[in-house]
Amino acid sequence: NDMPVAHNQTDIEDFEVYTNEPADCKWSHLDQSYDNMEEEMSCSSSILDMNAQMLYKCSTTLTGIKNRQDNKFFIRCKDKPLETEDRNENKESYEFTLIGTQELVIDKVLPNETIKDSSDSVKVTLEARTSAGYNEGNSTCYYSETENDYIMFFETNSYKHSQDLWLTQGNYNYFIKCVDLGGNTDTKKVSFNVETDRGAPIVARAYHEETHLKLVTNEEAKCVYDTKNCNYLFDEGVSLKVIDKVNHFVDWDTKKKLYVKCKDKYDNQPSPSQCSIVAKAFKNRKKS
Repeated sequence: NDMPVAHNQTDIEDFEVYTNEPADCKWSHLDQSYDNMEEEMSCSSSILDMNAQMLYKCSTTLTGIKNRQDNKFFIRCKDKPLETEDRNENKESYEFTLIGTQELVIDKVLPNETIKDSSDSVKVTLEARTSAGYNEGNSTCYYSETENDYIMFFETNSYKHSQDLWLTQGNYNYFIKCVDLGGNTDTKKVSFNVETDRGAPIVARAYHEETHLKLVTNEEAKCVYDTKNCNYLFDEGVSLKVIDKVNHFVDWDTKKKLYVKCKDKYDNQPSPSQCSIVAKAFKNRKKS
């Protein structure tokens, strides 16, 4: 009772009610007397038909279920099915409600890009966002590489779903399926690449720009320098100013030799005694 059903499901087959004695039962969309109810149920009346709880079964198909609304069914029964008079019937209907729903929608699946890290096994987080369906997208999501054997997400039973995976370098396709309490289902495919990056950033260019020495790296990086040698800890270096994460600037100073180290977001950096580049500003020669 008070349970959701799938979008566009118009009937419930093999719906059953149980009585404590042989009876005739009917149902209707309206709360009315037994005699005025339109739909008859098929009821067992033999003592041989009792179940283990000593109850008699009546079955029917509930029809007329509508989407996006509460569907009420009213049930009444009358005892002594083999008699025509002196029969007792329910004074009040038993009310049964089924909740019509709408389609469940997977709005977004992630990742949809290349995932990089410096390790052989790279952490990848599958994500899904759901909406509509029953209870504003609240559902359970599963993932599969084959579209057959699905595994439930670790974080799910909400409208936000996530699952951490540890994957080696390569191309991947995953199928994501979400199901809500009403049985509404949606499926999406997500594709992404995994790469292992162990190389430190490379300083591709170094030149004089206005009042600065400008260094350009081949990937997003943070750069620092020391004025003595390359044998220093990265965290002890002096940071260069950075724009767009690949353009690095320091004052143009002809008195200093700069021992520069650069590292990327995966913490790839030169060996402790090595630099990314050693640079020194020079004096412009005066034209004669």
